[in-house]
Amino acid sequence: MPTIEEPIEIENPAEVSLYVDDGGHRGADADTGGVGVGCVRLRNWKMHPVRGHTTGEDSAAFLVKINYELVLEPDAVPLSWFEIGFEFEDAPITVVDAIPRLVTTAEQPRSFDLDDHLDLVAGQAIHLPATHPSVHLFGVGGAEVRWRHSSRLPDGVSPGAYTAWLTLVVPRRRTPLRVEVSARFDVPVEEALFYQPGRKPVQLTVPLPEPAPDTPSAPPSAVAPATKPHDPRIFISYAWDDSDHLEAVLRFAEFLVRDVGLDVHLDRWDVDRRRDWYNWAIGELTSADFVIVIASPLCREVGDGKIDSHRNRGLQSEIAIVKELLHTDRREWTTRLLPVVLPGHSIAEIPVFLQPLSADHYTIDSLDVAGAEDLIRVLTARIRHPRPRRRDTILELPTA
Repeated sequence: MPTIEEPIEIENPAEVSLYVDDGGHRGADADTGGVGVGCVRLRNWKMHPVRGHTTGEDSAAFLVKINYELVLEPDAVPLSWFEIGFEFEDAPITVVDAIPRLVTTAEQPRSFDLDDHLDLVAGQAIHLPATHPSVHLFGVGGAEVRWRHSSRLPDGVSPGAYTAWLTLVVPRRRTPLRVEVSARFDVPVEEALFYQPGRKPVQLTVPLPEPAPDTPSAPPSAVAPATKPHDPRIFISYAWDDSDHLEAVLRFAEFLVRDVGLDVHLDRWDVDRRRDWYNWAIGELTSADFVIVIASPLCREVGDGKIDSHRNRGLQSEIAIVKELLHTDRREWTTRLLPVVLPGHSIAEIPVFLQPLSADHYTIDSLDVAGAEDLIRVLTARIRHPRPRRRDTILELPTA
């Protein structure tokens, strides 16, 4: 089992502003251009060098403790969820594991250790405070990690202190880490028509402590740390073309849940009580990590605005919300909106605003892993061809 060295405390305080655009009805902040809601405040990091791991002699490993706080203005609109994310830039860096993971019920304080592969397992050395639902973890196995805290209570998520741990593998050469820290949030559906959330990431430079010595080499099969798939929330938007199309969409959604194990949300699974479907759509679209838009002739007509305003009002409202989100943050929502072409359909049925030819789309050849592999890899962040690890120094060719 790896040895966790004494920590180095990195003084790295920062604040990520949270604000809303309310259409200019209240005073706007000069820095953000919106009305301040609060901030996510970072406290100092504790970075433990790790000795005895199995990620290779050219790699250094660290156990990192991150403390952050959600600070809200006294009169702020409640937040239905907020998310803090850390993206490690430049060098090939891997977040091997992180806690808390998925939290759906209140959990008492727990303790963990590191195994040989830098996964956090039950133990004694690493302490995680009590955790309250709901928490979702994203990004493990890549160069970024995100924690989303959500609440269904009227007052939204609670302000206060939060603690997280992660394990990092970095190249052994000692260079500071460049980290982009971002925060996202959303307001309850009844407020979403009046307030549009905004975000302003901050850049941090984190000096690395001296790597722990005597890290053993790993066998070739263990050089790269094992990756874990994302656990994303997925919403499926589709048109009610005919009964055959409805059945095809349902089978596709069931395949993603039963065979792939994804968290999929579909209107036909939420008919347990009377709903305001407009508010429901806003909540589902803004809460989703990915929105799958199923291509069909009617979907194309609605998306291109070529249908009478009195027909298919539900889909027209839903597509209008999608367009609004895309217009608000094109960079963000281009990656979250996924046009999908089911068997028997074509890319000509993708609405123009989703860029069927100039951006990616996902054709499902069959309802199995092989037939949907490209889409599954995007949803789970499992890259087919990972970027190779860069050598420590640039190759120098001999001079003539």
